[in-house]
Amino acid sequence: MPTFIRDGIELHCSDQGQGEPVLLFIHGNSCDGTFFAPQIDRFSSRHRCLAPDLRGHGRSGAPQDASYSFHALTDDLAWLCKKLHAPRVTAVGHSLGGALAVRLAASRPDLVTAAVALDSTLLPPPGLDLWLDPLLRKLRAAENDTDAASLRDFFEPLFAPEDDQDRRQAILERVLRTPRHVVLALLELFRDQDCESAARAVRCPFLYVAAHRRRTDQAALRRLIPQAHFAQTALSGHFQTLEVPDQINAMLERFLARLPDVR
Repeated sequence: MPTFIRDGIELHCSDQGQGEPVLLFIHGNSCDGTFFAPQIDRFSSRHRCLAPDLRGHGRSGAPQDASYSFHALTDDLAWLCKKLHAPRVTAVGHSLGGALAVRLAASRPDLVTAAVALDSTLLPPPGLDLWLDPLLRKLRAAENDTDAASLRDFFEPLFAPEDDQDRRQAILERVLRTPRHVVLALLELFRDQDCESAARAVRCPFLYVAAHRRRTDQAALRRLIPQAHFAQTALSGHFQTLEVPDQINAMLERFLARLPDVR
């Protein structure tokens, strides 16, 4: 796994396979690049697959004084693509990673030739302040909470009854290891005021795949991204890439097959 240093922060990125389009897999809040392991296994035989650990996650650095804004995270991704000599990518993001894929496509249309968001919150959910402010207060008050009960309360509802229980436990163990200051900073991104303008600026082919509960108003998103295609996985919670990889892989396969050749 290549390691790079940007502004004093270690950034790790898996780089496997060959072929175009290059796939840039962007994980979600408190996850890491391994959450796309089933997709990399499927597509690396025909595509170059890049799967970074975002700053604050996995094997990448998580300094307390670093920025974890959309701007900082997308700049990291664009910088890594340049370092890895990947001038054009299809960005595939899960959860927060989907929001990053949208912002990267909006700000760097020269880099992102197509984008996919997997169960991502791309527009502010209804009643945001009613649940976000109490959650942030609870997390800040429990900053030394060794059993991470407050974080568990946030992540538990993301699972569906049909999800595999052993996999569910493994995912929870992973996400609960994320440094608290990183989680707090990323949760603040729900307040982003530029979400609509970012979506409106997306001109490339776009696919949105929901899970068991829709996290984004698809009618509103279609008005902002008219070329968007929509799909939904069956019998799966939020962590679709691991829970129903065959469904996700089939949707990605069909989407990729219909992309224009931009080489």
